[in-house]
Amino acid sequence: MANVISGGPAERGDLNYGDTVTDSTAGSDRVWRFQGTAGDLIGIDLHSDDFDTYLLLYDSSGQVIEQDDDSGPNLSSLIARFELPASDSYAITARSRGGEPGEYTLSLYRVDPGADPSDAPTPIEYGAIVEGEMTNVTGVGYTFKGVANEVVTIDLQGDFDTYLTLLGTDGDEIASDDDGGTGSNSLISLFTLPENGDYTIIARALEGETGSYRLSLYRDQ
Repeated sequence: MANVISGGPAERGDLNYGDTVTDSTAGSDRVWRFQGTAGDLIGIDLHSDDFDTYLLLYDSSGQVIEQDDDSGPNLSSLIARFELPASDSYAITARSRGGEPGEYTLSLYRVDPGADPSDAPTPIEYGAIVEGEMTNVTGVGYTFKGVANEVVTIDLQGDFDTYLTLLGTDGDEIASDDDGGTGSNSLISLFTLPENGDYTIIARALEGETGSYRLSLYRDQ
């Protein structure tokens, strides 16, 4: 559980693995600290609906050892898999890239060492419904062949807060959704494919959670 500091505007508090905190900023940096052990494999997720986030990880000497701008969905920041180099105190800085004020959510968690972010996507066909366990914080990938002007719907349900991304034939994001489905489930509805080729669906947990999920792909007539 996070220990929130009520003092200066920059120093916000201490985090433990598994903590998710929601805070606000007037546009200045917010700093959170945690204790780590050499070899710990960690993930940090910074999300805001109000501003373009930027995420920095510092060691105890004040050196930046990892950083990220937009690896998460919708201009969010994600350090998906980082191995701590030493048993030490570390600092996470949550930054509004343009200095805008607003609310943000920050998560710190351990990453399963067996989770491989380079796993190749699994082929999926129209009409398929797949079920699985989300254990990889970088998401699970599925690929399908599409034709220009086909209209598709992708439905992702889980016992965690889901996030759904569709990548085009060039690997760039062309559609995404957080809570368009029921509750905190995700839905990309009636999306028109722009060209022929291979498309990739990325299903992930918004806050690095794990659990069961169900993914459906439909071609609308």
